[in-house]
Amino acid sequence: MLFDTGSDYLAVTSDLCLDPKLGKQEEEEAVFNSTTLTFTPTGKDLRKCKSTAFTTKNSKTDKMLHKTQNLDYGSAKISGKLVNDQACLDANHTACTTFNFLALYQAKGLDDIDGVLGLAVHPEKDNRDLNYVMQLKQNGLIDNAMVSFSTAGPGNPGSFAVFGGFDPNQIVGGTSGLHKMQTMAYRPEWTESVK
Repeated sequence: MLFDTGSDYLAVTSDLCLDPKLGKQEEEEAVFNSTTLTFTPTGKDLRKCKSTAFTTKNSKTDKMLHKTQNLDYGSAKISGKLVNDQACLDANHTACTTFNFLALYQAKGLDDIDGVLGLAVHPEKDNRDLNYVMQLKQNGLIDNAMVSFSTAGPGNPGSFAVFGGFDPNQIVGGTSGLHKMQTMAYRPEWTESVK
């Protein structure tokens, strides 16, 4: 999954990509070979989604909400249907919650990624339930609506994310190493400035 601090949806590739009525199949674009003076196929993978992370047929708790959403990112364009389903954060199925997400039927530009986990909060109050972290907090699975990251370099243990808090051992100086900075960057003004 791609963790995106600038978007708010959880969007996951799904078996809806196999539905010929949804989305549009990529077209083969032949490449001209100037030596042989012929056009040859690129061999590019033309599937609408390059993976199937969520299978609607295998879920016993999913509810299709019949709302379609198209999202444009810098390098990807995705389309999906809004779904409500239950997910568990542990193997014992004790930390479970229902949440809304996009089951993708088209994922152009997400070639080696199963989806996008948006970590920004939607500016419209009615759409804040689309944010996975906010849903975890609202359902009592985490105390704080926050995510912290630890990225590892070569030869170090793997990277990880902590939902609902942070690991002070991963911060130089522990919690005293944290500094609060005020920012004037707020998403609605940012989106207006882009327009």
